[in-house]
Amino acid sequence: MKRVITFYLLSVFCIQITAQSPLFTQFYANPLLINPGLTALMPENLKISIGQRIQNHGINGEGFQSSYFTVERNLNFKSDLIGIGLQLFKDKSANNGIHISQIAFSGSYSKLLNNIQLGLGIQTAYTNQELNGQFRLPNDPDKVYSALEITNGNYQDIRSIHFNAGFCAAYKFGPKNDFFVGSSLSRINNPNESFFTENYRSANVLNVHSGLRLYSNNEKIAIVPHAQYLNSQKANHLLIGSILEYYYNSTNFSKNNFFSLGFWSGTGKDLSVQLGTGFKQWRVGYSYGQSNLYQTHELHINYRLTNKSLTLMHFPGLRI
Repeated sequence: MKRVITFYLLSVFCIQITAQSPLFTQFYANPLLINPGLTALMPENLKISIGQRIQNHGINGEGFQSSYFTVERNLNFKSDLIGIGLQLFKDKSANNGIHISQIAFSGSYSKLLNNIQLGLGIQTAYTNQELNGQFRLPNDPDKVYSALEITNGNYQDIRSIHFNAGFCAAYKFGPKNDFFVGSSLSRINNPNESFFTENYRSANVLNVHSGLRLYSNNEKIAIVPHAQYLNSQKANHLLIGSILEYYYNSTNFSKNNFFSLGFWSGTGKDLSVQLGTGFKQWRVGYSYGQSNLYQTHELHINYRLTNKSLTLMHFPGLRI
């Protein structure tokens, strides 16, 4: 019986991880979720962001809701940049499943070497996970169990501290074009994540992301093809897409005013389209995703304060 329960809980957890791992299609809208090396790597010196994703899943009519609030600040020292960030993140199933609450602190260091910019970052996160709702076991679908019953009285919330690290690099070629690449490893310390009393060590999560930012001759239009690959044990997810941006009334430094249109395709035959805009210090992005299993709506908003004394190139992928 315990093996059945354990298998069921792992299945619930894996379904949620599979659905949630590429946390947001607009993954550069909140870089702290994918790579601490990207913390505050931007031409502005302060950014405040909020976002939410609502995903209606086809399994048992379940749905997921993810939301975040982040603050990022950087300090510029000629060719060096130090970034700090705070993130509050919450993820929950609409009915039955795992509810996750997290607070994370990030720090990064970046250096400009001619046309190459290199960055490193670390992140410490405290996470609380709890089972919510009522559950039915595969071998006894007529009976409803609480979280305490489904664990034979051994239920406990998961409270863990985990560490993440990442790096990023950008290479500028031509007048304005950029190539960027980054990678991060999450849960380096493999924290215990078991709802039972015995230990179950979580697996590392590898995230690799890369792309280009290519400008037209008059710098009014940019094309940004990019990809993100996620791996955790046997779970893999690949997301490939591109964004088209049109700038209006923007300076060469800021390019604050723009419209954008993007699309993505990922593992599981999921497709997403995105609309975004920027006006002065504000950025807004909305995307809609569709697959065989779920429909997804995402909304991201951020506010930025600009410091024109910054000398580093900003990481070219960081735009809604």
